[in-house]
Amino acid sequence: MPFPVCIILSLEMEKVSTFETLPDEMILHVCQYLRGGEILHSFFNLNSRLNSAITDFCHH
Repeated sequence: MPFPVCIILSLEMEKVSTFETLPDEMILHVCQYLRGGEILHSFFNLNSRLNSAITDFCHH
């Protein structure tokens, strides 16, 4: 018996990544192409993990 459509769609949605779920290494790679102000404007207040990373970076 085939899966119901809602279960199939749910399984497909779990495969979708967002910027916030990328590993730190990937985010750092993206940030290499941006200036400090652009990083703050783009990513600060996106989530607490990024806020912490940005704050730590600015204090060093």
